[in-house]
Amino acid sequence: MKIEINSPILSPFGLNVSQFQAICNALESQISIIEGPPGTGKTQSILNIIANSLFLGKM
Repeated sequence: MKIEINSPILSPFGLNVSQFQAICNALESQISIIEGPPGTGKTQSILNIIANSLFLGKM
């Protein structure tokens, strides 16, 4: 099931292009896996996903 995002993506913790794509994928899918080596922004991306989920009323 794909969910359409009709509002801007919030980035209170900053993000780069790959993190932006990960956030979009996570918000559009029921299940999303974020993986990568240390220092690539996994925690930062997860915090941005939580912020966007709260903003969109998904939590």
